[in-house]
Amino acid sequence: MAFRNVRRIHRQQMSHTRRRLDQQLTAMILARVILFVLCLLPYIAQRFYTINTQIRKNQTLQIAIELLITAINMSISYLNVS
Repeated sequence: MAFRNVRRIHRQQMSHTRRRLDQQLTAMILARVILFVLCLLPYIAQRFYTINTQIRKNQTLQIAIELLITAINMSISYLNVS
C-alpha cells in the first residue's frame, strides 16, 4: 500500500511538472508570435504606403525620407529573425 501511495504521489508530481512546463512553453511561443507581429507591422505599413503613393522624380527629399524609413523598418524586421 505504501508503494502504491509513493507511485501515485510521483505521478501527481510529474503531471504538475509537465503542466508547468507546458505553461512556460506556451508563454514563450505567445511572446515570440507577438514579437514577430510587432516587428513586421511597421514594414507592412511602409510597403502599403509605398505602393499606394506616387513619387514624382523631383521630390528628392521625400524619396530620401522614404528610403530612410524603409531602412529602419528593414532593420526592425531583421531583429526579429536574429
